[in-house]
Amino acid sequence: MLKKFRNDTKWHIMPCDDDTVYKNFEKGEAMLLNKLKIIRMSEFFLNKKEFSKIIEVSEQQYSRYENGLSNPSLEVAMTIAVKLDRAITDIWYFDNE
Repeated sequence: MLKKFRNDTKWHIMPCDDDTVYKNFEKGEAMLLNKLKIIRMSEFFLNKKEFSKIIEVSEQQYSRYENGLSNPSLEVAMTIAVKLDRAITDIWYFDNE
């Protein structure tokens, strides 16, 4: 899995384990993460292609969201939250530890 982190306005992508989160080198900088894979696997039991159809985004774009390589616009994030019947903060959150 790949994670991205920011250092001095530049974004970097690094491979990591599922449980590892690479944080910004700047102290206190928060990173936006999501629980899309957890929701997809534990509640819907669907593959990425089937799940992306439910939330009405392309499979490629969904994959980027799930892997943390891209974040949706606020409008898209809110639409996804409505389709999943969840609060937006139940899906996306900041990791700033």
